[in-house]
Amino acid sequence: MPWRTIAGDTVAPKGSLEMEVLTRGIFEKRRFLDLLRYFIVFEKAKSGLVKKVAGYHQFHAVNKAVECTLDAASAKGDRRVGVVWHTQGSGKSLTMAFYAGKIIQHPQMSNPTLVVPHERAIAIRDDVGFFQTVRAGLAKTVSSGGRDEEELNVAVRQIVSRAVASDKVIDIFSAAGLKAPEISILSDQFLAEVKGLPQRNLAFEALKKLLNDEIKVRAKKNLVQSRLFSQMLEESIRKYQNRAVETAQILQELIDLAKQMREADKRGENLGFTTEELAFYDALEVSDSAVKILGDDTLKTIARELVDTVHKNTSIDWTQKESVKAKLRSMVKRILRKYSYPPDKQEKATQTVLEQAELLCHDIAA
Repeated sequence: MPWRTIAGDTVAPKGSLEMEVLTRGIFEKRRFLDLLRYFIVFEKAKSGLVKKVAGYHQFHAVNKAVECTLDAASAKGDRRVGVVWHTQGSGKSLTMAFYAGKIIQHPQMSNPTLVVPHERAIAIRDDVGFFQTVRAGLAKTVSSGGRDEEELNVAVRQIVSRAVASDKVIDIFSAAGLKAPEISILSDQFLAEVKGLPQRNLAFEALKKLLNDEIKVRAKKNLVQSRLFSQMLEESIRKYQNRAVETAQILQELIDLAKQMREADKRGENLGFTTEELAFYDALEVSDSAVKILGDDTLKTIARELVDTVHKNTSIDWTQKESVKAKLRSMVKRILRKYSYPPDKQEKATQTVLEQAELLCHDIAA
């Protein structure tokens, strides 16, 4: 490979002193510390353990990829990181290792999940999809009743595989309860694809299962939000089962529900809340007209104070200790009275807050 300039942006002109590029390029303080921390790996070989240091193309590609990832994952980002192109034999596997090691440690990414498709799996994806389609068709022909759980799982995996097959970095939020990216299981592109499936009943079952799974994830974080979405999903399914709506209409209802779930994730960001703060904010019945009178700033303050109080007064086994629960109940009521929360709403809000606190406690324990 040709020598680069000290900055590494362009090829060094002929006659450049290679030793100067080496010493001033590598031993610049920030770059040297970066190399030591993120760009050294060890690999087992026949001769023993081998230490490998990134080449300049790997070093600059990874740092650029990390920069683009942080920008794409930001609140105003488009969720599209891009593609790193390498020629054969240029160390693509090491580049991926360096990138993964650096991005998962970045505090802005909050311990992300990385999905790495294997090239052999990608090569046979279409064949697998064909046989899954044949299997689903045969099952439909010979089955006398509804679809069993395994059959639905196969069908859903077949549909979802197209949503997660991409040359871009994808974060599947439903797997970890993280913020939903634009390209996701419930993206506009994927929802449109499901809506356009010729097998309308399969599309309905697939969406129902995906939304159910997403609600289960939310139930571990936000009690009120999960109850609301669960009720909405049940009502839509009940109308469909009672033949009150056609298949096309129920599909649109489920797609609208999926979009509401996405908007709910953005709502916390718009309010400047953490996930925990949003959950306690929702527990205050903020949509109630009597509660709205308090004003948004007051409700935000109450939510943050509740989170702080719960963190300071709960332990892993607190739900087993009535005395601790009674103390926390008293503190919650005191906070509500402090900010003139409507008296006739306090008992219900207190109970909801305590139930949300229990979820928070389980999350801490996990």
